[in-house]
Amino acid sequence: YSNFENVVDPDLIDSCIYEMNAVQNRYKFLLKQAKAANITINSQIT
Repeated sequence: YSNFENVVDPDLIDSCIYEMNAVQNRYKFLLKQAKAANITINSQIT
């Protein structure tokens, strides 16, 4: 999201939005894959 602080041109803003949507969709895909494979993480901090 920090890119929004650095751009003012409408085309660059559109580019940032496109990139954020792509990253969010990739995250959703990988999360579904991890759930399907029963992958979990240990959230304990030692």
